[in-house]
Amino acid sequence: MVGGGPDPNHVLVLIPSEGQALERVVLQPADRLCVGRSSRCEVRLPNESRLVSRLHASLSHRGGVWYVTDESRRGTWLQGERLQPGEPRSIPHGAIVRFGDCEYLVHTHLDDDSLGPEGTYTLSSQVVQLATIDAARVLQSAFELPELLAKAIDESAIYSVACDYLVRALAPAIATAYVAVIAPNEPLSVLGRAERGSISPAARELGKPMVSRRILVRLHESPESVVFMQRSPGDAALSITVSGAPQALGAALLDSHASGGDVILYVIGDVVLTQGDRLVAQYLRLVSTLVRQHLLTRRQAHLTKYFSPSVVQLILDRDPATDIEAEPSVATATSFFFDVRGSSLPLEAADEELSKLYQDLRRVLSIVTEAVFEAGGTIIDYAGDGVFAVWGVPLAQADHADRAVGCALTVVKRLRDTRFLKLKPSASLCGIGIATGQVLVGPVGSSVVFKYGVFGPSVSAAQRLANLTKHEALDRPILMSADVMRQLDVHRGCARRVGEVQLRGMGSQVEVYEASFIIPAVAGPAPQAPRLPTSEEPRDQTE
Repeated sequence: MVGGGPDPNHVLVLIPSEGQALERVVLQPADRLCVGRSSRCEVRLPNESRLVSRLHASLSHRGGVWYVTDESRRGTWLQGERLQPGEPRSIPHGAIVRFGDCEYLVHTHLDDDSLGPEGTYTLSSQVVQLATIDAARVLQSAFELPELLAKAIDESAIYSVACDYLVRALAPAIATAYVAVIAPNEPLSVLGRAERGSISPAARELGKPMVSRRILVRLHESPESVVFMQRSPGDAALSITVSGAPQALGAALLDSHASGGDVILYVIGDVVLTQGDRLVAQYLRLVSTLVRQHLLTRRQAHLTKYFSPSVVQLILDRDPATDIEAEPSVATATSFFFDVRGSSLPLEAADEELSKLYQDLRRVLSIVTEAVFEAGGTIIDYAGDGVFAVWGVPLAQADHADRAVGCALTVVKRLRDTRFLKLKPSASLCGIGIATGQVLVGPVGSSVVFKYGVFGPSVSAAQRLANLTKHEALDRPILMSADVMRQLDVHRGCARRVGEVQLRGMGSQVEVYEASFIIPAVAGPAPQAPRLPTSEEPRDQTE
């Protein structure tokens, strides 16, 4: 005991975590108590620890509250969050504090479990094979939980639904369930939670996720297991113990997080599970599996709205928790604008004519979409009879320019070979503009409705090049910028210089190239193009 006889309401008890060669320490309130390897410290940590400083941290008691302050370069952690040096943080009852590599469970008042050996925690794990779970329980959960998850509007709601399901299924043994993100040197972030209706406010405050390196290590060693940390009962004949601190905690690895941390599903009980831990383990394993499958299906469906199936698979293989609607980022990409020619009808056109044109446009847009996906591109937007696609995002593609030009050639060929109800198949049926450059990619729209957006000068250039493909302008089906041509490898032989134009909104003239299946072996003067408006006029049309 440090500081004389204990005052039960204000002492600080440091209980070594399992596997730590440390002594239990009980501290009386004081203005400053030092923690470290120095012999002058009130809380003396092992000299052999290389992660603990001589003066590592300090503890203080003010206004009935205990505080911890980091004073080292090695780091002090409270509930998994690394503290800022010199900034005191209040210590909640039942928290985990780590000084370097020395970890303690902290009690901020004295109870029956704080001083004796019954206050320690034991760690155990169970590997649960789905095939060993009771078939009736599996069927019931497989019907009930997916239906509940499908009603959730976002991932936070999905996690809360899973927590609520566990609390109801495992009552009264489990009081609280949490889904939390644990990332290195980051504060613990709760994604979803549910609690038993009868839980007291004090128990609610205490029943929070406990951050432990040992739990994480055990889960990583066996991802299919459920890890339990329980307080050992003081009396072997006592089957259930209730006190002011959580008695049992179960944890299962649920997912990976975009921050690089782990998403952990916790259940916390206020009883010792002397016989029911297998049932809890089975439910945790079953629910975590169903939630993981639901999240994967949901993310896949969401990504499919934007990306080709091959790109979707690459994204999910690389990081299943990828958030394409996160903060904008800069990337080098090739933009592709497609527009249909000759798709307008007189205002007095009959309904039958409109229906035929509508079917034709649907067929055209399907051809373009299929070609974009085959080339590994991303559909950014549809506007009327136009398509905006891009290569190089969300994943880098070294051959993004070749992919875009190859897609354009495929589109022109397929449109030429397709029979339509109203549209006339020909190379002039469409106009495609392609440009390469740095772009800003990320979510665009409101907080309620948003989509994946791509912005930049090269995007505007591609759109203006698509306008130049019209009969009254350059009258070529595919036009591209010089930056695209310079990056071509496979399709370099398909490029032919058209001239220089002043694109609207750009300060200098740009070289324009066309892409064609047939390029003359001996180049002669190119056919004279119709005169353009002065804002977009070619200076020459020879190779």
